[in-house]
Amino acid sequence: MRTIILNEFTKLKENEIDNGNMVFEYKSFGFDKRHAFEIATLEPFNLVRKNVYKNDDVIDGDIICHKDWFKYDKFLEQEWENDNDYPMEISWDHRFYIVVKSYDGNAYAVNINPQFYGDLVSEDKKIGFYPDGSIEQLVVPVEDLSDDYVFALSNSFIMKNFARCSSHVIDEAEGIVSLSDTDIYKINETSLIALRFIAFIKQLKNSGKDKIVVSFPGTKEYRDWFHLHLNMVKNHDDKTLEFKFLGSYKEGNNAVVICRPDVARKYLKSGYYCVDFADMVSGKYKLDKDPVRVKNKNN
Repeated sequence: MRTIILNEFTKLKENEIDNGNMVFEYKSFGFDKRHAFEIATLEPFNLVRKNVYKNDDVIDGDIICHKDWFKYDKFLEQEWENDNDYPMEISWDHRFYIVVKSYDGNAYAVNINPQFYGDLVSEDKKIGFYPDGSIEQLVVPVEDLSDDYVFALSNSFIMKNFARCSSHVIDEAEGIVSLSDTDIYKINETSLIALRFIAFIKQLKNSGKDKIVVSFPGTKEYRDWFHLHLNMVKNHDDKTLEFKFLGSYKEGNNAVVICRPDVARKYLKSGYYCVDFADMVSGKYKLDKDPVRVKNKNN
């Protein structure tokens, strides 16, 4: 696995193998950064990239899934072409994850589109599926990932199908000329911000903070842009983590409230735990050794 920031010359390090698997970081048309991936051969995530996420400057956004998908990739493609979307029952984790470095300083594999091929999983193997129809969006610390997870092969049927169902979170990368015939996919930086945000808020929830307000400074245009990308990566069937963008104070909200700083101060007075969005994105929050308490690293 090679990590490349485009427009900078990158040389293979000693003992590094160029196997066609690359992670790119680049800018397109003057907008925010894109993270792009060209995965030609199977590689285990834990062995190749897991420890890289301990670095502050890691290029995150790796797309991983269970290795068993690729045993049946051609079979699934053939059945899909025959209009048979559910040709088999599986026992492995069907989910695809995007690995991000969250704003608490830790790395998480965040699942998007948990319904994707969920109907193939036998009832006794289902995780996060509830009788009321809700489906939990899993956020897994990378240290808890088993060795069964690999980078999703770019040219595989299962990857192409997942990208097609990802609500444009994952798209084919424009603006990169590849010397190989391996497809390149990209994730927009704003979608990665939304995924890091979900991982961060989920850990706050896990630490016992049930009432959270996010103070969101900046223009309405930027709030709307972030809202769009949060909706793209958020599983709306997950009742354990809901967000509401509000313009005024309203009592009795069980969701995570996202609002202007003046409204957030009212929630703070009502006992909500307040997260400053700008401070969070700039990296001013870190988990203390006691994971129940989150503190500002500048305090």
